[in-house]
Amino acid sequence: MRTILITAAALCLTGCSKKSGQESVPVISDTLSVTSNTLTDARDGKKYRTVTIGNQRWMAENLNHAPQTGNSWCHDTSYCDEHGRMYDWKTAMLACPDGWHLPTSLEWDVLALFVGGERRPYKSGAIDWYGAGKKLKAKSGWAWNSDDNVTGNGTDDHGFSAEPNGVRLSNGKFAIAGFYGFWWTATEDQGGDARARLRGLDYNNDYMRTGTNNKDFGLFARCLHGEPPDSAEQKRAEEKRQKEEEALIEKATTYFTDLRDGKKYRAVKINGRTWMAENLNYKTGKSWCYKNSDSNCVKYGRLYDFHTAKSVCLSGWHLPSREEWDSLAQAVGGERLSDEDNVAWDGAGVTLKAKNGWGGGGNGTDYYGFSALPGGSRETDGSFGDAGYGGLWWTATEHGGRNAYYLGMGYDFDYVGEGIIDKNSGYSVRCVKE
Repeated sequence: MRTILITAAALCLTGCSKKSGQESVPVISDTLSVTSNTLTDARDGKKYRTVTIGNQRWMAENLNHAPQTGNSWCHDTSYCDEHGRMYDWKTAMLACPDGWHLPTSLEWDVLALFVGGERRPYKSGAIDWYGAGKKLKAKSGWAWNSDDNVTGNGTDDHGFSAEPNGVRLSNGKFAIAGFYGFWWTATEDQGGDARARLRGLDYNNDYMRTGTNNKDFGLFARCLHGEPPDSAEQKRAEEKRQKEEEALIEKATTYFTDLRDGKKYRAVKINGRTWMAENLNYKTGKSWCYKNSDSNCVKYGRLYDFHTAKSVCLSGWHLPSREEWDSLAQAVGGERLSDEDNVAWDGAGVTLKAKNGWGGGGNGTDYYGFSALPGGSRETDGSFGDAGYGGLWWTATEHGGRNAYYLGMGYDFDYVGEGIIDKNSGYSVRCVKE
């Protein structure tokens, strides 16, 4: 997969700010109504195609109004006439014609939901919409994804006709046109006054991405008909959604007792499978507490060598295979990355990691209640390392006679990655129900 990198201080897809909140999505009609019309901007006489999708009326082209104040840019005049202007956030907030407004992040969610997007949690608490990108992208203009040998173009099912017009960086350079398209929302980032939320589409997947960006960047604007929603009402809706999601996790949670020693564990059902939501802490065979401290066993569970891990799960449960871990990572919204030997699931780490307990600011959102903790490891020489910063779990899948696969999460990255390690190492265990 081709990756185009802009520095972390620059563009941030999928919600880099760890303080970004999740937003609520109201229930809307599932009856599709798409009609096309024309808007004339009385300020400059420019005409725009508009489209009604569900109960929203959107501009079906990027805004191209040159305001007398503020900051806006064109690659050149002809480019603006064809593709619209780029605005910094403050200018975009005031750029829409009378009776129209820059849509909030929530209003973009309504659009994504209506066109059939599947809501999936992603990095740092952001919510992405799988499938919405494909239906909103224009039928031409998007780069070819040579790695997957598929076109980056969309189906434009609803006439929204989103184009890959790139971004203007804070240094004045224009970048990644043909590959990515970015649009401002009217929602500021909760992590600070310097950033606002955006929506992004790209050539190599079908997502509508959420994210944040510095307000001095140049992104495009799509205006939405009607008055902007009340901010207090938006906040109440967001708080309500968060409570609903917490209730769903609690509803999916069960508890069971290990009859061998009487210890009680929490379990959670994800994508039809029931997983332990805590690390196993049953003393048997070659197993250890981190740094041989009983308090660490209480906190993180025990560390096991591979052969003990294979047989340590209680009756009716088993050590998950490599494939079962992959299925879990995919189910929680992970995007598959791979090389010849190992697989990683980008974004899955944040949704699986516990909300507390990870050092270096590496806590997750624990969106599904899996509550992965950084229990560290025991090396083959008897030394211990990484507790508080890294979590490592055995899979049941061997790799040759000496090694086996494991899954790892870290405080400083958002993916779930797999690796191969000596079977005599000491790693954590999560069991999955038969």
